Amino acid sequence: MTATSAHLALAEAWLAGEQTADRAAALLAPHRHEGFMVCTDTAGYSRMGRLLDPAQMLQAVAGPKGTLHGLGTGLGGRAVGEWVSDNTEMLYPSSVSPDELLRAMLSAHVHDAGFGIALHRGVVYDVGDCTYGPDADTVYNLAELHCSGGQTVVTEAFYEALQDPGSFHFTPHAGGLQVGGGEPYDGPRGSDRWPDPFPPGLMTAESGERWRCQRVVGLIKRSDKTAPVGLVGTMNQIAGDAMLERATLQVIGAEHSCVRGAISLFALESAAAALEALQAIRTQSGGLELCGALAQGEILEFEGPEYAGDAVNTASKLAEDVGSPGESYVTLEVAKTLGLAGLEARLFRVSGVVVEARLL
Repeated sequence: MTATSAHLALAEAWLAGEQTADRAAALLAPHRHEGFMVCTDTAGYSRMGRLLDPAQMLQAVAGPKGTLHGLGTGLGGRAVGEWVSDNTEMLYPSSVSPDELLRAMLSAHVHDAGFGIALHRGVVYDVGDCTYGPDADTVYNLAELHCSGGQTVVTEAFYEALQDPGSFHFTPHAGGLQVGGGEPYDGPRGSDRWPDPFPPGLMTAESGERWRCQRVVGLIKRSDKTAPVGLVGTMNQIAGDAMLERATLQVIGAEHSCVRGAISLFALESAAAALEALQAIRTQSGGLELCGALAQGEILEFEGPEYAGDAVNTASKLAEDVGSPGESYVTLEVAKTLGLAGLEARLFRVSGVVVEARLL
Protein backbone atom coordinates (compact mmCIF):
# COMPACT_ATOMS: atom_id res chain seq x y z
CA MET A 1 0.00 0.00 0.00
CA THR A 2 1.31 3.46 -0.87
CA ALA A 3 0.55 6.64 0.97
CA THR A 4 -2.72 8.15 -0.12
CA SER A 5 -2.85 10.32 -3.22
CA ALA A 6 -4.31 13.03 -0.95
CA HIS A 7 -0.83 13.67 0.43
CA LEU A 8 0.72 14.01 -3.01
CA ALA A 9 -2.05 16.16 -4.44
CA LEU A 10 -2.04 18.49 -1.45
CA ALA A 11 1.75 18.76 -1.45
CA GLU A 12 1.89 19.48 -5.19
CA ALA A 13 -0.72 22.21 -4.84
CA TRP A 14 1.19 23.73 -1.93
CA LEU A 15 4.56 23.73 -3.65
CA ALA A 16 3.12 25.13 -6.89
CA GLY A 17 2.09 28.47 -5.40
CA GLU A 18 2.74 31.00 -2.66
CA GLN A 19 3.43 29.36 0.69
CA THR A 20 1.51 31.72 2.95
CA ALA A 21 -0.70 31.19 5.97
CA ASP A 22 -3.83 32.22 4.05
CA ARG A 23 -3.13 29.78 1.25
CA ALA A 24 -2.32 27.01 3.71
CA ALA A 25 -5.65 27.63 5.44
CA ALA A 26 -7.50 27.42 2.11
CA LEU A 27 -5.81 24.15 1.13
CA LEU A 28 -6.35 22.59 4.54
CA ALA A 29 -9.97 23.73 5.00
CA PRO A 30 -11.53 20.56 3.48
CA HIS A 31 -9.46 18.42 5.86
CA ARG A 32 -10.11 20.41 9.04
CA HIS A 33 -11.63 18.58 12.02
CA GLU A 34 -12.51 20.39 15.23
CA GLY A 35 -13.57 18.29 18.17
CA PHE A 36 -12.14 15.45 20.21
CA MET A 37 -9.32 13.03 19.44
CA VAL A 38 -8.55 9.71 21.09
CA CYS A 39 -5.32 7.76 20.60
CA THR A 40 -4.33 4.48 22.22
CA ASP A 41 -1.12 2.51 22.56
CA THR A 42 -0.73 -1.12 23.63
CA ALA A 43 1.57 -1.76 26.58
CA GLY A 44 4.21 -4.44 26.07
CA TYR A 45 3.70 -4.85 22.33
CA SER A 46 7.45 -5.08 21.67
CA ARG A 47 7.88 -7.78 24.33
CA MET A 48 4.87 -9.56 22.86
CA GLY A 49 6.68 -9.71 19.52
CA ARG A 50 9.54 -11.65 21.09
CA LEU A 51 7.23 -14.21 22.69
CA LEU A 52 4.40 -14.84 20.25
CA ASP A 53 3.96 -15.99 16.69
CA PRO A 54 3.28 -12.88 14.55
CA ALA A 55 -0.28 -14.04 13.89
CA GLN A 56 -0.88 -14.55 17.60
CA MET A 57 0.51 -11.08 18.27
CA LEU A 58 -2.01 -9.51 15.88
CA GLN A 59 -4.82 -11.60 17.34
CA ALA A 60 -3.91 -10.48 20.87
CA VAL A 61 -4.64 -6.82 20.07
CA ALA A 62 -7.66 -7.47 17.84
CA GLY A 63 -10.13 -7.76 20.73
CA PRO A 64 -9.19 -4.44 22.36
CA LYS A 65 -9.33 -2.73 18.96
CA GLY A 66 -12.85 -4.05 18.47
CA THR A 67 -13.89 -2.76 21.89
CA LEU A 68 -12.49 0.70 21.22
CA HIS A 69 -14.07 0.87 17.77
CA GLY A 70 -17.45 -0.31 19.03
CA LEU A 71 -17.53 2.19 21.87
CA GLY A 72 -16.24 4.98 19.64
CA THR A 73 -18.58 4.50 16.70
CA GLY A 74 -21.49 4.20 19.11
CA LEU A 75 -20.82 7.80 20.12
CA GLY A 76 -20.37 9.05 16.55
CA GLY A 77 -16.61 8.71 16.27
CA ARG A 78 -14.73 7.55 13.20
CA ALA A 79 -11.44 5.73 12.81
CA VAL A 80 -8.43 7.33 11.17
CA GLY A 81 -6.69 5.13 8.60
CA GLU A 82 -6.16 1.40 8.95
CA TRP A 83 -5.19 0.09 12.38
CA VAL A 84 -2.17 -1.92 11.32
CA SER A 85 -0.11 -2.26 14.50
CA ASP A 86 -1.01 -1.72 18.14
CA ASN A 87 -2.08 1.93 17.94
CA THR A 88 -5.56 3.29 17.26
CA GLU A 89 -6.85 6.78 16.49
CA MET A 90 -10.41 8.10 16.34
CA LEU A 91 -11.94 11.52 15.79
CA TYR A 92 -15.19 12.79 17.35
CA PRO A 93 -17.24 15.89 16.47
CA SER A 94 -17.62 18.71 18.99
CA SER A 95 -21.27 17.71 19.42
CA VAL A 96 -20.21 14.54 21.29
CA SER A 97 -20.45 14.86 25.06
CA PRO A 98 -16.88 14.77 26.41
CA ASP A 99 -18.21 13.31 29.68
CA GLU A 100 -19.85 10.42 27.86
CA LEU A 101 -16.74 9.92 25.72
CA LEU A 102 -14.53 9.78 28.81
CA ARG A 103 -16.86 7.31 30.54
CA ALA A 104 -16.84 5.14 27.43
CA MET A 105 -13.04 5.09 27.28
CA LEU A 106 -12.76 4.31 30.99
CA SER A 107 -15.14 1.39 30.46
CA ALA A 108 -12.84 -0.02 27.75
CA HIS A 109 -10.35 -0.96 30.47
CA VAL A 110 -12.96 -3.28 31.99
CA HIS A 111 -12.60 -5.44 28.88
CA ASP A 112 -8.82 -5.12 28.54
CA ALA A 113 -6.30 -3.17 30.63
CA GLY A 114 -3.40 -3.75 28.26
CA PHE A 115 -3.52 -0.37 26.54
CA GLY A 116 -3.28 3.29 27.46
CA ILE A 117 -5.80 5.88 26.23
CA ALA A 118 -5.17 9.58 25.59
CA LEU A 119 -7.96 12.12 24.99
CA HIS A 120 -7.62 15.68 23.69
CA ARG A 121 -9.72 18.51 22.31
CA GLY A 122 -8.55 20.69 19.45
CA VAL A 123 -8.16 20.96 15.70
CA VAL A 124 -6.48 18.44 13.42
CA TYR A 125 -6.21 18.04 9.66
CA ASP A 126 -7.25 14.61 8.41
CA VAL A 127 -5.34 13.92 5.19
CA GLY A 128 -5.72 10.42 3.80
CA ASP A 129 -4.84 8.01 6.58
CA CYS A 130 -3.00 10.50 8.84
CA THR A 131 -3.79 13.48 11.02
CA TYR A 132 -1.64 16.61 11.09
CA GLY A 133 -1.18 19.70 13.21
CA PRO A 134 0.05 20.46 16.73
CA ASP A 135 -3.05 18.93 18.33
CA ALA A 136 -2.51 15.69 16.40
CA ASP A 137 1.06 15.56 17.71
CA THR A 138 -0.12 16.32 21.25
CA VAL A 139 -2.55 13.41 21.57
CA TYR A 140 -0.33 10.95 19.70
CA ASN A 141 2.70 11.70 21.88
CA LEU A 142 0.60 11.54 25.04
CA ALA A 143 -0.57 8.03 24.16
CA GLU A 144 2.77 6.81 22.85
CA LEU A 145 5.09 8.28 25.46
CA HIS A 146 3.10 8.80 28.64
CA CYS A 147 0.23 6.27 28.83
CA SER A 148 0.83 2.87 30.37
CA GLY A 149 -1.50 -0.11 30.25
CA GLY A 150 -4.75 0.55 32.06
CA GLN A 151 -4.30 4.33 32.15
CA THR A 152 -6.66 6.94 30.75
CA VAL A 153 -5.08 10.39 30.47
CA VAL A 154 -6.66 13.64 29.29
CA THR A 155 -5.07 16.92 28.29
CA GLU A 156 -5.96 20.23 29.93
CA ALA A 157 -7.94 21.15 26.81
CA PHE A 158 -10.09 18.05 27.17
CA TYR A 159 -10.52 18.60 30.91
CA GLU A 160 -11.73 22.16 30.32
CA ALA A 161 -14.40 20.86 27.92
CA LEU A 162 -15.95 18.52 30.51
CA GLN A 163 -19.43 19.47 31.68
CA ASP A 164 -19.14 17.77 35.07
CA PRO A 165 -15.47 17.14 35.92
CA GLY A 166 -16.43 16.57 39.55
CA SER A 167 -17.85 13.15 38.64
CA PHE A 168 -14.34 11.89 37.86
CA HIS A 169 -11.16 11.65 39.88
CA PHE A 170 -8.06 13.36 38.44
CA THR A 171 -4.40 13.10 39.40
CA PRO A 172 -1.48 14.98 37.79
CA HIS A 173 0.25 12.99 35.08
CA ALA A 174 3.00 13.67 32.55
CA GLY A 175 1.36 15.55 29.71
CA GLY A 176 -2.04 15.83 31.34
CA LEU A 177 -4.29 14.35 34.01
CA GLN A 178 -4.86 10.67 34.76
CA VAL A 179 -8.53 9.83 35.19
CA GLY A 180 -10.36 7.40 37.42
CA GLY A 181 -13.87 7.00 38.74
CA GLY A 182 -16.90 8.12 36.79
CA GLU A 183 -20.29 6.51 36.49
CA PRO A 184 -20.54 3.20 34.63
CA TYR A 185 -21.01 3.67 30.90
CA ASP A 186 -24.16 2.17 29.38
CA GLY A 187 -24.35 4.17 26.17
CA PRO A 188 -24.79 2.92 22.61
CA ARG A 189 -22.26 0.63 21.01
CA GLY A 190 -21.48 0.60 17.32
CA SER A 191 -19.62 -1.88 15.17
CA ASP A 192 -16.66 -3.77 16.62
CA ARG A 193 -15.36 -4.20 13.05
CA TRP A 194 -12.30 -1.98 13.19
CA PRO A 195 -10.43 -0.92 10.01
CA ASP A 196 -8.57 -4.18 9.55
CA PRO A 197 -6.19 -4.37 6.55
CA PHE A 198 -5.39 -8.05 7.06
CA PRO A 199 -6.64 -10.99 4.98
CA PRO A 200 -9.75 -12.93 5.96
CA GLY A 201 -8.97 -15.83 8.25
CA LEU A 202 -5.89 -14.34 9.90
CA MET A 203 -7.60 -13.47 13.17
CA THR A 204 -8.82 -17.04 13.61
CA ALA A 205 -5.80 -18.87 12.20
CA GLU A 206 -3.75 -21.02 14.57
CA SER A 207 -0.63 -19.67 12.90
CA GLY A 208 0.26 -17.38 10.05
CA GLU A 209 1.99 -20.14 8.08
CA ARG A 210 0.54 -19.19 4.71
CA TRP A 211 1.79 -15.60 5.06
CA ARG A 212 5.11 -16.39 6.73
CA CYS A 213 8.45 -15.49 5.11
CA GLN A 214 12.01 -14.41 5.86
CA ARG A 215 12.66 -10.78 5.01
CA VAL A 216 14.94 -7.85 5.71
CA VAL A 217 12.70 -5.04 6.90
CA GLY A 218 13.58 -1.39 6.40
CA LEU A 219 11.89 1.46 8.20
CA ILE A 220 12.57 5.15 7.63
CA LYS A 221 11.23 7.93 9.85
CA ARG A 222 11.07 11.51 8.62
CA SER A 223 11.62 14.25 11.19
CA ASP A 224 11.14 18.00 11.01
CA LYS A 225 14.25 20.15 11.25
CA THR A 226 12.35 22.54 13.51
CA ALA A 227 8.99 22.26 15.25
CA PRO A 228 6.24 23.10 12.73
CA VAL A 229 4.68 26.50 13.35
CA GLY A 230 1.14 27.35 12.30
CA LEU A 231 -0.62 26.19 9.17
CA VAL A 232 2.46 26.80 7.04
CA GLY A 233 4.31 24.33 9.25
CA THR A 234 1.49 21.81 8.89
CA MET A 235 1.57 22.10 5.10
CA ASN A 236 5.34 21.67 5.14
CA GLN A 237 4.88 18.47 7.18
CA ILE A 238 2.50 17.12 4.56
CA ALA A 239 4.87 18.11 1.77
CA GLY A 240 7.76 16.36 3.54
CA ASP A 241 5.74 13.17 3.88
CA ALA A 242 4.85 13.32 0.20
CA MET A 243 8.53 13.67 -0.70
CA LEU A 244 9.30 10.57 1.38
CA GLU A 245 6.53 8.67 -0.38
CA ARG A 246 7.75 9.72 -3.79
CA ALA A 247 11.35 8.69 -3.04
CA THR A 248 10.19 5.32 -1.68
CA LEU A 249 8.11 4.60 -4.78
CA GLN A 250 10.94 5.62 -7.08
CA VAL A 251 13.44 3.33 -5.35
CA ILE A 252 11.32 0.32 -4.38
CA GLY A 253 7.91 0.64 -5.99
CA ALA A 254 4.50 -0.03 -4.50
CA GLU A 255 4.78 -3.83 -4.52
CA HIS A 256 7.23 -4.03 -1.61
CA SER A 257 6.62 -0.82 0.32
CA CYS A 258 3.98 1.09 2.24
CA VAL A 259 4.19 4.70 3.36
CA ARG A 260 2.01 6.22 6.07
CA GLY A 261 2.69 9.80 6.88
CA ALA A 262 6.25 10.22 8.09
CA ILE A 263 6.99 6.46 8.04
CA SER A 264 8.26 4.46 5.07
CA LEU A 265 8.27 0.67 5.49
CA PHE A 266 9.57 -1.97 3.08
CA ALA A 267 10.62 -5.61 3.11
CA LEU A 268 13.11 -7.26 0.73
CA GLU A 269 14.71 -10.69 0.48
CA SER A 270 18.32 -9.46 0.47
CA ALA A 271 20.14 -7.47 3.16
CA ALA A 272 22.34 -5.90 0.50
CA ALA A 273 19.30 -4.81 -1.52
CA ALA A 274 17.64 -3.41 1.61
CA LEU A 275 20.73 -1.39 2.51
CA GLU A 276 20.99 -0.09 -1.04
CA ALA A 277 17.32 0.91 -0.96
CA LEU A 278 17.74 2.66 2.40
CA GLN A 279 20.64 4.69 1.07
CA ALA A 280 18.93 5.47 -2.23
CA ILE A 281 15.75 6.74 -0.53
CA ARG A 282 17.89 9.03 1.59
CA THR A 283 19.67 10.32 -1.54
CA GLN A 284 16.47 10.88 -3.53
CA SER A 285 14.43 12.42 -0.73
CA GLY A 286 15.56 15.96 -1.44
CA GLY A 287 17.43 16.58 1.79
CA LEU A 288 14.78 15.37 4.23
CA GLU A 289 15.77 14.67 7.83
CA LEU A 290 15.59 10.85 7.90
CA CYS A 291 16.50 8.10 10.33
CA GLY A 292 16.58 4.54 9.01
CA ALA A 293 16.88 1.03 10.38
CA LEU A 294 17.15 -2.52 9.04
CA ALA A 295 16.16 -5.71 10.87
CA GLN A 296 15.71 -9.22 9.57
CA GLY A 297 13.72 -12.24 10.55
CA GLU A 298 10.48 -14.08 10.09
CA ILE A 299 7.51 -11.84 9.34
CA LEU A 300 4.03 -12.06 7.93
CA GLU A 301 3.63 -10.43 4.53
CA PHE A 302 0.18 -9.62 3.19
CA GLU A 303 -1.24 -8.21 0.01
CA GLY A 304 -1.16 -4.43 0.05
CA PRO A 305 1.55 -4.85 1.09
CA GLU A 306 1.30 -5.00 4.88
CA TYR A 307 3.95 -6.44 7.20
CA ALA A 308 3.88 -7.72 10.78
CA GLY A 309 6.37 -9.39 13.08
CA ASP A 310 9.25 -8.83 15.44
CA ALA A 311 11.56 -7.55 12.69
CA VAL A 312 9.04 -4.80 11.89
CA ASN A 313 8.82 -3.83 15.57
CA THR A 314 12.60 -3.84 15.97
CA ALA A 315 13.19 -1.64 12.93
CA SER A 316 10.51 0.70 14.22
CA LYS A 317 12.11 1.01 17.65
CA LEU A 318 15.54 1.73 16.18
CA ALA A 319 14.34 4.34 13.68
CA GLU A 320 11.59 5.98 15.72
CA ASP A 321 12.70 5.69 19.36
CA VAL A 322 16.49 5.39 19.29
CA GLY A 323 17.85 7.01 16.15
CA SER A 324 18.36 10.65 15.33
CA PRO A 325 17.97 12.36 11.95
CA GLY A 326 20.81 11.41 9.62
CA GLU A 327 21.50 8.07 11.35
CA SER A 328 20.98 4.53 10.05
CA TYR A 329 21.03 1.44 12.27
CA VAL A 330 21.18 -2.26 11.46
CA THR A 331 20.59 -5.09 13.88
CA LEU A 332 23.41 -7.50 14.68
CA GLU A 333 21.90 -10.13 12.38
CA VAL A 334 21.82 -7.73 9.44
CA ALA A 335 25.34 -6.50 10.24
CA LYS A 336 26.66 -10.07 10.14
CA THR A 337 24.96 -10.70 6.81
CA LEU A 338 26.51 -7.54 5.38
CA GLY A 339 29.94 -8.22 6.89
CA LEU A 340 29.64 -5.21 9.19
CA ALA A 341 29.63 -6.98 12.54
CA GLY A 342 32.97 -5.39 13.36
CA LEU A 343 31.38 -1.97 13.78
CA GLU A 344 30.95 -0.71 17.33
CA ALA A 345 28.11 -2.53 19.08
CA ARG A 346 25.36 -0.48 20.66
CA LEU A 347 22.87 -1.95 23.10
CA PHE A 348 19.48 -0.31 23.51
CA ARG A 349 16.68 -1.13 25.90
CA VAL A 350 13.46 0.09 24.35
CA SER A 351 9.96 -0.74 25.62
CA GLY A 352 11.36 -3.55 27.75
CA VAL A 353 13.26 -5.15 24.86
CA VAL A 354 17.05 -5.20 24.43
CA VAL A 355 18.29 -4.62 20.88
CA GLU A 356 21.91 -4.90 19.77
CA ALA A 357 22.59 -2.73 16.73
CA ARG A 358 25.31 -1.16 14.65
CA LEU A 359 25.36 2.48 13.56
CA LEU A 360 26.35 2.76 9.89
